[in-house]
Amino acid sequence: MELVTDGRTGVRSVRIACYTAAFSGCPRTKLLDQLAAKGIEGVELPSGGFVGSPHCPTRELLRDGDARQKLLEDVGSRGLAIVALNANGNPLHPNARVGPAHAQDLRDSIELAALLGVSCVVAMPGLPGADSAASATTWPVHPWESGVLDVVDWQFDAVAIPFWHSIGQWAEDRGVRVALEMHPHTVAYNPYTLTRLLDGAGGNSLGANLDPSHLFWQGIDPCLAVETLGERVFHAAAKDTFLDAHALKLHGVLDGRYRRPGRDTPGYDLGGGYLLTEPVVDCAWRFVTVGRGHGVSFWSAFLAALCDFGDVDAIAIEHGDAEVQPELGVAEAARVLHEARMTITGRPLMADTAL
Repeated sequence: MELVTDGRTGVRSVRIACYTAAFSGCPRTKLLDQLAAKGIEGVELPSGGFVGSPHCPTRELLRDGDARQKLLEDVGSRGLAIVALNANGNPLHPNARVGPAHAQDLRDSIELAALLGVSCVVAMPGLPGADSAASATTWPVHPWESGVLDVVDWQFDAVAIPFWHSIGQWAEDRGVRVALEMHPHTVAYNPYTLTRLLDGAGGNSLGANLDPSHLFWQGIDPCLAVETLGERVFHAAAKDTFLDAHALKLHGVLDGRYRRPGRDTPGYDLGGGYLLTEPVVDCAWRFVTVGRGHGVSFWSAFLAALCDFGDVDAIAIEHGDAEVQPELGVAEAARVLHEARMTITGRPLMADTAL
C-alpha cells in the first residue's frame, strides 16, 4: 500500500476520491472530466452487486485487455487513480437468485482489481437467513433470548466465516485486499461484530471500509471505531448523516417506518425481485451531503484518525442525499474534505481546481 504524503509537509494524508454509483447514467469520460474539475483525485468504481457496473463493465474488462487499458487511460489521463472497485451486495443471501450472483460479482471484482493493479475491493459483509431452510434474510439486532443467540452463532460459524475465509484466500492469492463495510442489516454492523468476522475468517487480506454514515445513527463514534480497528481499516467513505433530535426521542435509532416504492415511483432493484424501500419524511435520521450533518471539525478528526491508526490510501465521497443533485453534493463534499485535509496537513487547494 502506497502511503500518500503531502510533498511540502511530509504529513501522512489520503486521496479525496468519489464513489461513482450516483452517476450511473453519465458516460464514463464525461463523468471523469467533471470529477477532475471538482478537485477529485481518484474514483471508486461500482463493479457488481446491488449497483451493477455502469462505468466499469466487469465481465467485458475481464475478457478484454484493450478495454482494461482504455479504462486505465481514461482515468489516468485526467490525473485520477482508481482507488477501489466496489462490489457491495449480499453474497450470503439465502435467495438462490441473489447470494450466488453477488458472490460471483465479488470474485470477478477481485480478479479484475488484480488485472488493473487496484489494491482494494469494497464489499458488504452480507446477511443470511435464520437457518439453512430460510428464504429471506434475518438480522437479529438484539439477541435477548438464547434462541436468537443460536441464530447469530449459526450465521457467523456456518455461513459468514467460511465464506469470507474463502474470499480472503482468493483475494490474498491475487494481491488484493477486501474492505468490508460495517452496515446495519448485515452480520457485521459495528466494530465488535466486524472483529468477530475478521478474526474468524483469518488472514491479512480482509479489513474494513469505514463509512461514518451508518455508524452515526447507531450512536457509534467513527473516530473511535478507526482507533479500535487500527490497521484493519483499509478504505473509507465520506458520507454524512443528519440526526433529527425530535424524531429520535420519539422513534429511536431503530426507526422502522419504511415503505415500499409507490405506484408512480420506480423501485430500485436489489436483485431477486427485492426493491429498495423508502423512509418516511420525518425519519429519525437521513443521509445528507458531507458537511450538512457533521462539520469540518469532525471530518478533520476523522481524516486524522485514518492517517494515525488506519492503513488507508483514500476516502471516497458517496453521495446519498436525496434532496441534493449528485454533482452539487459531490462538489460540496469535496470542499469540506479539502478544508478538513488542509487543517491536518497544511496542504492547500489546487490553484486550478474549480470547486
